[in-house]
Amino acid sequence: MTLLLNDPAIIGFLFIGLAIIIERKTQVLSAISVSPINHHLYVLSKVLSLSLLGSFCTLCLAYSAVGSNFNYVDMFFGSFIICMLTTLLGLILVSFTFEFLKFCLLSLPLILVFVNLPLLDYLGVLDLSYFKYLSPIQPSLEVIIGSLKPDLNQSNALMYLLSLIWGFVVYILAFKMFNKKVLNV
Repeated sequence: MTLLLNDPAIIGFLFIGLAIIIERKTQVLSAISVSPINHHLYVLSKVLSLSLLGSFCTLCLAYSAVGSNFNYVDMFFGSFIICMLTTLLGLILVSFTFEFLKFCLLSLPLILVFVNLPLLDYLGVLDLSYFKYLSPIQPSLEVIIGSLKPDLNQSNALMYLLSLIWGFVVYILAFKMFNKKVLNV
């Protein structure tokens, strides 16, 4: 479970940070900020491509770990949303620094709190009780857990809905910060 959660999180978070930092240093962001392209398309293209890559890697990891004994749709959805959320978190963080080492240093506490607290609760190290549902990652983690232990009587509809709501809220926040601090500088 640790690999299945951290793999899409790290892929999304670090790749978006590195991509934006390189694009800023090579003046690509300056060109994008004055171009007629819709900035939502620019952000969505980055987020969706990294989320698809992270989800594919997670499916490969899950297949190599447990064979075909899991629900592919739930695993893909859960890992896609986790990768999307961490990519957006990386987009928020890169709005504050354009140095990769500083980005990595600032990312450590964020990843620990954002991703690993729900994981520690799942592993039984911490007991977050109902506070775990304040984490945007938690509904997607529940979907991934459900994909590994398929129960025909259990419906993940609420977790799917909560995951989509968290994804939308974090996207709006990330886009506003990125647009204000990076593209409109």
